[in-house]
Amino acid sequence: MSGLFFEHYLIYKNLSQVSAICRQRGYREKRGKIPAPESIRKILTRPQYCGQIYKGNHKPIIDVDIFNKAQVLLKKQGKITG
Repeated sequence: MSGLFFEHYLIYKNLSQVSAICRQRGYREKRGKIPAPESIRKILTRPQYCGQIYKGNHKPIIDVDIFNKAQVLLKKQGKITG
């Protein structure tokens, strides 16, 4: 599902819109909640999804290029904090 967040964020450029799509499709987080925009933002800023932190014999969930595009967009929109 994380790959879906990146994909839709790059298309719609809006965390609330991605959350709305998740709601429409019935997607849920681990604890059964609909992903909120803030939860989606946290996922989009985690480099683990493109394999940049932990090296090993596992396939990254998303491409590094997609991750970097999302980071640029988040930064432009002032969504990256900390």
